[in-house]
Amino acid sequence: MTEGAGIDVKVRVATADDAPAAARIQLEGWRSAYREIFPPAVLAAADETVQTEKWRARLADGEGRFAHVAMVGAEAIGVLAGGPPRDPATAGDAEVYSLYVLSWWRGRGVGEALMAAAFTRLAAAGRRQVRLWTLSDNGQGRRFFSLLGGRKVATAERPSLGGLARSSTLYGWDDGAAAVAAWALRRSAVEIRHAEFDDSAGIARVQIETWRTAYRGIMPQRLLDDMNDVRISAFWAQVIAEAQGRSFCFVAQAGERVVGFSSGGPRQHSNDPARGEVYALYVLPEFQGRGVGRRLVVTSLERMLELGISEGRIWTLSDNAPARGFYERMGGIATDLGHNDIGGIKYPEVAYDWSDLRRWKEAR
Repeated sequence: MTEGAGIDVKVRVATADDAPAAARIQLEGWRSAYREIFPPAVLAAADETVQTEKWRARLADGEGRFAHVAMVGAEAIGVLAGGPPRDPATAGDAEVYSLYVLSWWRGRGVGEALMAAAFTRLAAAGRRQVRLWTLSDNGQGRRFFSLLGGRKVATAERPSLGGLARSSTLYGWDDGAAAVAAWALRRSAVEIRHAEFDDSAGIARVQIETWRTAYRGIMPQRLLDDMNDVRISAFWAQVIAEAQGRSFCFVAQAGERVVGFSSGGPRQHSNDPARGEVYALYVLPEFQGRGVGRRLVVTSLERMLELGISEGRIWTLSDNAPARGFYERMGGIATDLGHNDIGGIKYPEVAYDWSDLRRWKEAR
């Protein structure tokens, strides 16, 4: 079995007994990823019983077929299936027919782990050239396959849900084993980029996991346990959508995972356009100490300079000693005290300032 990146996910060979779970995962995938692509009636008409029988046939033993399921404990959270190319024009040794991951688990390495298991299995059988069709309108899917090194091979109108024809894009990998090795190498690298709307769920996961680690013993455990991923994801989706002008949001991405983020803009409770603030900065615990937080701070403060802001600030809880030490090492000076009302409890805070960002940048 294969470990997924950063979470306790196992990937194993799928059997016909996994058909009901595969159908549920597929339908959830359709309804979350395709809601802007297909009419609601088409998505609502998809029948779980019908899809279960299709998966049962797909997962039955057959010449050249392959299928894998991703598990967290006893729960199936992702599925992949494929076999011989369905169209000779794909010109590959094998084709991935289906790849679905439950929405909450996307962006956490599950899709990559499923692809790696399949490509490794195919390479061991001498089948290195792999092809995969995805809807051209599925921007998130296309970014994912491009991220994994897939090259665009062709575009064609193909039948899809409800018999509707849709433009589809064919992605190809000419050496599956080399692709898997490249993915492993890439996971060790972290990219800092502007946040996109689809990053909101990943940002929410980072905030929740970071709070539950950093604030254990500082905030009530009940408050940390009750953090709502849907509500927090919706909040960050709105922040990203409204990030324009002097506001910004960045994410740190390792492989397909969002592992950290920062957001900022004009200083809160100030009318001075020269003053800016980093509103939030969090990095997953397993990526702390690897320079990710430093890069997010640098990127955020440099962005302030680009926006004509000359003074930077960030608040952190007074009891959060690791964060305070980090901001001091980054050149921040503790200048102000305040409090943050969270769940009806006031927590003391301290502000760290960079009073001259131009001088700070020159001194780096």
